[in-house]
Amino acid sequence: MKRYWFISFVFATVFTLLCADSYADRARTLRGAVVSADGTMVDQFTVVARPVTSKPELIRRFRFTNGTFVLRDLQRQKYEVTITAPRFIGVRMDVDFPKNGDSTEFKIIVLHHLRNERYFPGSPIGTFNVRLLQDDIPVDARLAYERGVEFHKDGRLEEALEAYGTAIRIAPKYIQPVTDAGTIYLILNRPEAAMVFLRRGLDLDPNNPIIRLNVALALTLKKDYDGALKLLDSVMGDVADKSLPHLFQARAYYLQKKYAKAADLAKIALNEDPRLLDGWQLLINIAADQKDYAAVRENLENMRQAIRSKEFARFVDDQIALMAGTNN
Repeated sequence: MKRYWFISFVFATVFTLLCADSYADRARTLRGAVVSADGTMVDQFTVVARPVTSKPELIRRFRFTNGTFVLRDLQRQKYEVTITAPRFIGVRMDVDFPKNGDSTEFKIIVLHHLRNERYFPGSPIGTFNVRLLQDDIPVDARLAYERGVEFHKDGRLEEALEAYGTAIRIAPKYIQPVTDAGTIYLILNRPEAAMVFLRRGLDLDPNNPIIRLNVALALTLKKDYDGALKLLDSVMGDVADKSLPHLFQARAYYLQKKYAKAADLAKIALNEDPRLLDGWQLLINIAADQKDYAAVRENLENMRQAIRSKEFARFVDDQIALMAGTNN
């Protein structure tokens, strides 16, 4: 039976582009598009804008549909913005408007499902002993794990952890609940707790590429970039599909502001899988950080082709029009 392993995308896949608003009487405005990693607009989502200030101030919460949003009349310079949607990993981002004058800021957010399935064709998925061991799992452990999977998909993460824990207590060498518990702790931004389970998974299946990728994500969250990059190098020697290891390497370099290396690796990942929206997202991030608006426009067009949504196309058209007027 074909096996699938689960990987957690826990980085905020967001890009920011600051432009002067063409209407002088407008206050600060935040516009955005929220898309899923499979290229569809997220139908329903919530945006929470929390002002970054020492004074008590109202937190603004909005519900949106059809994949786009606009927040108008934002009076503070800095906000902490959180985007959430049912069955997706939430994204938190810092928004920092220019100090003087009105402005409009644009963001594209890529959301990943709480359980992301990614199969590596031709890759090792475990030793013979591990596969044999999984065939001997008691029924009660399997039922507990399956219950945990349903909780996991529904976003009931604490209940999923409890169910996975039950499966592990019944069958301590049951690798699926061990590694899935690790991915939940990554989603919860608790890399130390994640590593406890992921190391246990590696003890059971040292060559498993998905477990090793999740370990690399945990190391990146801990800012151990050298350790993450070294592990990602080893993963690429064992998998046929190298797009995700290249993408995660690109992110590690981006977080260190090593933009040229990050861009090269993101392009390699996209050559292997042009549908990898996070790759286009990262190239836009890199270009925006360097104020290379021609590259931002180019990669927005590439992302438009990958998503092929009328709503997203309109969003891109609006953004490119503003750039044309302010950043030529």
